[in-house]
Amino acid sequence: MACTIRRVDYANPSPRPHQEFGPYDGRDLAETVGHASPIDLDAIERELSDVELALARLDDGTYGRCEVCSAVIDDSVLVDLPAIRRCPAHL
Repeated sequence: MACTIRRVDYANPSPRPHQEFGPYDGRDLAETVGHASPIDLDAIERELSDVELALARLDDGTYGRCEVCSAVIDDSVLVDLPAIRRCPAHL
């Protein structure tokens, strides 16, 4: 499937609001712009699962407590790692 990539210049509206770059040849977009980086879907799914668990813990009132010993996890740790489930002693 071929498509054309266009850039819209919202800062300078004109009768011709886009610039054509030409047909997209099917290469990975990151490759097209010069820096390919693979997507780790397993890591994304793990992170999503961690966020869902944190939201469930918010709902049941256990967020911010270690799931092993129930110790309160410091707010500064939660700011940096909001999905953390264990205190430093149980990492």
